[in-house]
Amino acid sequence: LIRERYPNRQIKVERQVIQDAHDNFVNHGKWKMWDPNGNIMADGQYLDGARQGTWVRWLAAGECKLLTTVPYRLFQGPFVSQATFENGDLEGQWTIYDAKQRKISQWSFVDGQRDGCWTWWYPNARKMREIQYCDGDINGTYREWKPDGTLVIDDTYEAGRKLAQKVTHQQGSTAQKQTEGMYLHARITPQSADDWWNCELAKLVTQGKDEKHGLWTSWYATGQKKLQGEYRHDLQVSTFTWWHPNGQIAAEGTYDEGRQVGKWTWWHPNGQKSIQGEFASGGPSGRWTWWKEDGKVAQRADFSLSKGQIVEVPVLEDTPMVRRPESATMEHPARE
Repeated sequence: LIRERYPNRQIKVERQVIQDAHDNFVNHGKWKMWDPNGNIMADGQYLDGARQGTWVRWLAAGECKLLTTVPYRLFQGPFVSQATFENGDLEGQWTIYDAKQRKISQWSFVDGQRDGCWTWWYPNARKMREIQYCDGDINGTYREWKPDGTLVIDDTYEAGRKLAQKVTHQQGSTAQKQTEGMYLHARITPQSADDWWNCELAKLVTQGKDEKHGLWTSWYATGQKKLQGEYRHDLQVSTFTWWHPNGQIAAEGTYDEGRQVGKWTWWHPNGQKSIQGEFASGGPSGRWTWWKEDGKVAQRADFSLSKGQIVEVPVLEDTPMVRRPESATMEHPARE
């Protein structure tokens, strides 16, 4: 048993130790700490030099920055910070109470990482904030409430990335939409470990970039729908559809992880089919046909065995050029 003392001879730390295989003394067993006036400040146990089991620390109202923030500054100090450890890592619950034993916050950990439900409360016992974590990242719901119980934030996260709708408006308008779609925002992740002893939460940093992730729609200034399709991590997936300003369908086809696949079709503004062909392995494949606005065939091409050359097709948002074989000699359809 080792006792450390203040200059006034009051015991500061009382700890049990053992010697390891190299004869070093390491903390092992009960560990307690008092302030110079003899008031208990911390109580816990060590196992072979690492915190183990339940630890409790008593903190004054202004002893750490966290306790000066909401909701803690709405409660009465001193505060009690209690957590469980496994081999030196936070494991289970870290809970903070006020002087009246009212629960202010409770956070879950697995192997030292944020994992499970994190909750904060107001003095009236209503929830202030609730966040779901998995393997250190926000994963699931992030909610915040006002003291009267009114929900003010209700977000969804995937592996630390907020999934949220983004809307842009036509120039000079606050009502007419130009685009609307779901974004998977850049990842928010802890830069360091949460520090129970100093009552400090990890600093959060943003990594990566925002990505289109979900259904996207765009409109012309007239309000007519222009494009609709779905994205996954900035790549087009599933069926995409385009419309002409007059409301006639302009093109339709399917994407697989950003690559055009299967049958694709374009139409003239008068509703007459303009181009039809198939994509395979990232490029045009098989027989393609072009039609004039009056429905007459303008040209045909076979992409089965040719490297191809550029063929101009109606240029639409997020669609690439199409190639045709060098043997094709007919005039190219005009680009729209």
